[in-house]
Amino acid sequence: DVEFGGPGRYPFKVEGLPASQKARVSLLRARDKALARETWSAADGTGTFTGLDLATKFIAVAQDPAGMLHPCGAEHYPEPDPSTGGA
Repeated sequence: DVEFGGPGRYPFKVEGLPASQKARVSLLRARDKALARETWSAADGTGTFTGLDLATKFIAVAQDPAGMLHPCGAEHYPEPDPSTGGA
């Protein structure tokens, strides 16, 4: 995509999520909190956003089915995605 696209990936782990429960995870651009991507975590709370600009810092926030918010770690830059030749 034009605004957020690139060869980066952003792995996440939802913190404080009950066992075997998925959460909706929103990836926000750290600078202005613009929504870049959304996905559901796996049942273990993990997942990865792909196709991201390596020069843009992001932060992920999760919401469980009950509406409770959960952190997914600190804001950071995506890492190169070896499967897409990201360097």
